[in-house]
Amino acid sequence: MHRSGTSAIAGVLGALGLSLPVDLMTGGEDNPAHNESWKLSAINDALLGILGGSWDDPPQFEPGWERRPDLIATTETVASAVAAAFPMPDPAVWKDPRTSLLFPYWRSVLSRIDGVVLVWRSPLAVVRSLQRRNDMSEEKGFELWRRYNTSALGAIEGTNSFVIEYDSAVDDPLGTTRSLSRWLSRTMREIEHRETTVEAASRMISAGLRNHERSVRSQDSPCDALTTELSDLSGRGQGLHLSS
Repeated sequence: MHRSGTSAIAGVLGALGLSLPVDLMTGGEDNPAHNESWKLSAINDALLGILGGSWDDPPQFEPGWERRPDLIATTETVASAVAAAFPMPDPAVWKDPRTSLLFPYWRSVLSRIDGVVLVWRSPLAVVRSLQRRNDMSEEKGFELWRRYNTSALGAIEGTNSFVIEYDSAVDDPLGTTRSLSRWLSRTMREIEHRETTVEAASRMISAGLRNHERSVRSQDSPCDALTTELSDLSGRGQGLHLSS
């Protein structure tokens, strides 16, 4: 989900040896480094548009939507954009919250996916951040949080995945980075990290990037069950190797 610390965690993965896209999106005062490809994010926006929605108004996904002819027709253009964003053959990290909704399409397009990192954040913290940045209503913010994280959990089922709670990462950046490093080394055996590398990578997680204080969950929040599920999965790798 947007506003959940995905930029910082992508920065950690980059510092741990994965290539970031060469066409990095320009950051802003509230998020100085998106660590995100502007071309691929634009493609995701276009895909959501084809499906009748947008990042803040997701479409309803019918079974088999990723095989729609109008989406399949974009495959060659999308593959060219991926090659342009990642021109080197090195292991790479691609981050875009929209992929939480569109992962089935990308799974069919990308030639290889070694693992998925899912970063999540307290729903109320996300809602407050969206209110500040987008003047979004609380009701809509909670619904977006639910849609994105429900979709993401469904997408990573059975994959080699690692789940991170962003507030916990901010509280213990070194511990989080060590756990992520161990998972990454198991996932991609050609990557091993010295402790100095892990320590340097952990500095990509900064309390200054947390725009709002940690939020206390309400007892009656419609997101509580999903928050509990995400909490139970956080901090450890799981699932099977995924490749196509």
